[in-house]
Order: sequence, then C-alpha cells, then structure tokens
Amino acid sequence: MVKSLYLILGCSVSNAIGQLLLKIGAKGIVLSLDIIKNYYLIAGLILYAASAVAMILALRTSDLSTVYPLTALGYVWVAFLSFFFFKDTLSFTNVLGICMIVCGSFFIAKGDIA
Repeated sequence: MVKSLYLILGCSVSNAIGQLLLKIGAKGIVLSLDIIKNYYLIAGLILYAASAVAMILALRTSDLSTVYPLTALGYVWVAFLSFFFFKDTLSFTNVLGICMIVCGSFFIAKGDIA
C-alpha cells in the first residue's frame, strides 16, 4: 500500500499542476488549429495523462474505495498553487475545508496501512 500512496500522491500533484497549466493556456484561447501550438495546454494534458497512469498503477494493488478518496488531495494542491501563482484568495472556510480534506485523507490512508 505504501507504493500506492506514493502513486496517488504523484497522481494528485501531476493533476494539480496540469490544472494550473491548463488555466495558463486557456487565457486568450481561440478555438482553432493554433490550439496545438499552445504549449501550456499540451503540458497540462500530458500531466493529466501521467495522473491517469499513476491512478491505474495504484489501482492494481489497492482498493478503489481507498485510492479514489485520496485523489481529493488534488483540491489541496490546486488551492495552494493557485494562491501562490495566481494570487487567488483563500477564505477561512476554504482553509477549513482544506484541513478537513487533509484529515480525511490521513484517516483513509492510515486505516488502510494498519
């Protein structure tokens, strides 16, 4: 299960960074063939694919009921990365929700390892 935890962590991080790259690439986008020259969008999609591969590898050895809830950590990564890179605001309720996600993920992972 420990290997699966690392895969899930990689899944959530690559998914979050992919989301940030898609956000950057989406600025001023015009739907045309020029979209294939948008390196931010391409990099974001590649990271989404890497995230899917990590998820598949984690599911080979772990239960879906454990693996899938842990992908919620992606929300945590996106919130903090958006705060630092895009200057998004994090309200008290946002931070409270993030803390709940982290605690829930800890209990899910801890229960499966024990």
